[in-house]
Amino acid sequence: SVGVASGRTTEIREAIAPWVAPAQASVGAFVAEHGGLRLAVAIRMLNNYRTEVLAYDGLGELPALIELGFEIELLVQGPPEADAQAAFRETLDKRGCTLPFSVFPGPYALADMLRQGRYDLCVVADSSRDAAHQAGVPMLSTRELAPWLGGVEANVAHVRRALSEKPTRS
Repeated sequence: SVGVASGRTTEIREAIAPWVAPAQASVGAFVAEHGGLRLAVAIRMLNNYRTEVLAYDGLGELPALIELGFEIELLVQGPPEADAQAAFRETLDKRGCTLPFSVFPGPYALADMLRQGRYDLCVVADSSRDAAHQAGVPMLSTRELAPWLGGVEANVAHVRRALSEKPTRS
């Protein structure tokens, strides 16, 4: 951590103290109310099928979503072949991500994946808004959550709003 690296752990803890209790309370209340909901996180590979891109693209918000108590499954856009799936798993494992995942071949298949998964919420690229709507799954756009401790309360409120906006399945 920054505190350990700088030798100023005590000073940093004191500086962030005003935000810690409200953030913990907000997350705790959300988990008590919504913990265990199913969440799909769609990861697009930018059509380059490079597994090293997969490791960085779309995974940044996972720690916050895990902390909110969601049961998460990754939906990976890419080739369905076993060797590609093994490469995805290896790359995810290297990043410390052991979440289950399913592969879908392209954007045209995302609505069906979301529908079949019976998810309560999804995180998808804004360009996939129609797929989420067709599946009747509330969504957050990727990279929509604010970073760090200062964003926790706003993020919880944002996720609550998304869950309340249940689209009609087509």
